[in-house]
Amino acid sequence: IWLQKVDPDLTSNIQIHVRKFGGMANAFALPGGHIVVTEQMMLELKSEEELAALIAHEAGHVKYRHSLKHLTRSAIMGIALSLFFGDFAGVSTAMAEGASNMLEMKYSRDQEREADAYAAKIMLSIGKAPQALGELLHRLDVLNKAPEWLATLSTHPHTQERIQFFGGLRDSSQAISHDPEIFW
Repeated sequence: IWLQKVDPDLTSNIQIHVRKFGGMANAFALPGGHIVVTEQMMLELKSEEELAALIAHEAGHVKYRHSLKHLTRSAIMGIALSLFFGDFAGVSTAMAEGASNMLEMKYSRDQEREADAYAAKIMLSIGKAPQALGELLHRLDVLNKAPEWLATLSTHPHTQERIQFFGGLRDSSQAISHDPEIFW
């Protein structure tokens, strides 16, 4: 697809699937280059730029193998706790899930920032406004408004932080790096 022309390092064969998913507006990347966009998300998109930015963001997850890294970390944590407690089915499994989820919040936020930076780079390289993803995130935030206290448990950075990031990108002369630390 067009992403592989823009980023020859994107080695996975990206496949985009549109699926029903309980009426939820969402998109996610799976191992092997599969990007799933829900039907509800497709209905929320207001422009071609928003679709391109969404796909570029998810392609960032594919490129950096975020879902595979998540699975690996979770498996290692589960095995380590099972070995430590000598319990391969009960308490250690529940503890591993809880501990893994807490650790994943930081990793997930960093991975989201990395995917955001990748999407911005792609959008700028094709001459499209990276702010399109910020606009989509804003609409989704309004649509799915959660209590403020719940944001601290989210696997994603605060939406306002991400909107400000995309809003701050004005032209392709800005240096875009895959290192999220430059932006955050």
